[in-house]
Amino acid sequence: MRSMDDGDFLITFPLYMVVCKADEPAPLALSGEHDGEKVRGVAFFTEVLLVERMRDRLGVDSEAWLIETPLRLREVYLPLCKEAGYGYIAIDPNDETAECIMLPIDGIEV
Repeated sequence: MRSMDDGDFLITFPLYMVVCKADEPAPLALSGEHDGEKVRGVAFFTEVLLVERMRDRLGVDSEAWLIETPLRLREVYLPLCKEAGYGYIAIDPNDETAECIMLPIDGIEV
């Protein structure tokens, strides 16, 4: 298991990103707060079980994309999130309430 330290938050690998299948595949996005402001971010998960729970709850056609290393996160997945218009990520959002901690993408160092 690899990890990266984002200030006070340790991100472990592998990670999984849920992508909703549609005409144009899109990452699963959630609303949350960062420094008291409402923001939207992309959900990432540390375990397949958490992915399955969220997918079951949502009931949408989706798939999980595996992110094995910090390098892949930095070079592929974080730019993908930014291109989709999201400036934050959420790690392991609660599958029942969708509560989560939002981390600004620009603040993540690998």
